Amino acid sequence: TLEIGIAEKVKALEAEVKVALPAGHESSREKFEA
Repeated sequence: TLEIGIAEKVKALEAEVKVALPAGHESSREKFEA
């Protein structure tokens, strides 16, 4: 379904963010997810 496709894209984006941003940005990333 469309929702599954979105979920997969979100997981891929999260993986890219974790690689691109330093550990110091964890707090801001958590705020974005919330």
